[in-house]
Amino acid sequence: VERAIDQLVPRGTTDLYDGLAAGFNQVLAQRVAGVNRIVLLSDGVPNTSAQLPALIAQIRTSGLSVTSLGLGIDYDTTLMTQIARDTGGRFHYIAAPDEVAKVFDDELGKMSTVIGRNLVVSLTPGPGVTVHPIPGLVANGGRLQLQVGDLAAGETRDLMVPIAVAARRDGSTAELIDATLRFEDVIGGSGMLEREAYVGVPVSSDAATVAAGVVPELEVARVRALAAAAIVEAMAAARRGDQPAAKKRLAEAAAAVRAAIARYHDAGLSQVLDELDEVGKQLAQVQLQTAPPGQGAEPVPQPGIAPAAVEPVLRRAEERAGRTLSGER
Repeated sequence: VERAIDQLVPRGTTDLYDGLAAGFNQVLAQRVAGVNRIVLLSDGVPNTSAQLPALIAQIRTSGLSVTSLGLGIDYDTTLMTQIARDTGGRFHYIAAPDEVAKVFDDELGKMSTVIGRNLVVSLTPGPGVTVHPIPGLVANGGRLQLQVGDLAAGETRDLMVPIAVAARRDGSTAELIDATLRFEDVIGGSGMLEREAYVGVPVSSDAATVAAGVVPELEVARVRALAAAAIVEAMAAARRGDQPAAKKRLAEAAAAVRAAIARYHDAGLSQVLDELDEVGKQLAQVQLQTAPPGQGAEPVPQPGIAPAAVEPVLRRAEERAGRTLSGER
């Protein structure tokens, strides 16, 4: 085995699609009654990502999650985080090879205590209600879905979904959301179960009544999620070369955080504001790379990257933002 490893020679580009497809097919062929998981490791940019959306949709429909591990600083961080997020898995940034074992231990620990598998939240907005887009929220058959993945014993997820509500008549009821949580029951072994909920709120034109209806803890959590979404989206914009869009997105989030700090005096939000400022400075250093030729005549598109001292810090920030968006405490 060691001699065979020594003879391996890197060449060509990263065939991420075929690698992920092969793993997916193996899991389908060997699927067990317990927890099934795909682990995707990559240290480079795929030769093409055109086929990946359809494959990710297949994986999601089959009820499987992908844990993605990005090694080094050359992989496509936007793509790797999206694959994990859209399948209800987790993304890990691996700065050094010896961190891989710790990640596997952490994932296996969670898998061994899973009580609910393949959690999916489906949302149907009420009349005049608009759901704002957030990373991981996808349309499916007239409903909006969030992949939550597996839930371990003692674990709590807080998913923040921003909405806008059109004006209503004073004294009426605003029908906001019909929500369905679908999951596989591990403890009871009773197969796929559903839990449904409806959210409606009374409408009032009285400012004091409206103010009394605000729950500070939830509002702080909403602003934290808003900032996390801004970090993810700003990083994606900067890596495709759109620095103005990245700067604007972070500035909008910073303004919302400042307003929340002034109102709720939450120390944790001050840290969020500092992180937004630091991420903004780091993203300003992201530069598009010169694309090397691929296996064919066309060059392989390369995402923007920051200097070697800055890039790992950015990737850690993106990992933390992803945790916040997936509702992890």
